[in-house]
Amino acid sequence: MQKNRYVEFMLADLIGIGCNFLSRFLFQEAFSFELSVLLSYFVGAVTAYSMLGSAMLKRKKSVFKFISFNIAGVLQTFIVSLWIFAVLENEVSEDIACTTAHSVALGCLLITDYLFNNRMSPAKRNA
Repeated sequence: MQKNRYVEFMLADLIGIGCNFLSRFLFQEAFSFELSVLLSYFVGAVTAYSMLGSAMLKRKKSVFKFISFNIAGVLQTFIVSLWIFAVLENEVSEDIACTTAHSVALGCLLITDYLFNNRMSPAKRNA
């Protein structure tokens, strides 16, 4: 049962990250890269939360962990995106720099997410 919940969380996170990535392209049509990264992060977080809503609402502790992780996640994604963009902006076109920077940041987020979920899963805590 716990393994299915872990898979459910990871799947929701993967879909959320996909929505995050795709929505940045839409936001960037109207906003700066920096603001687009922030707005798209919230699209991904809301998507993941909506997929996990029933599981999240059962425990206040789970909601707190979700919010805490996402505060750290948005900061990590924003900082890594800006850092990679600053490294690439004079080397490649702006579109490639933006997409690469955001992709690398989301890859880092995915690794962090995996480590967090793996470490925080009930099966691991009880072992």
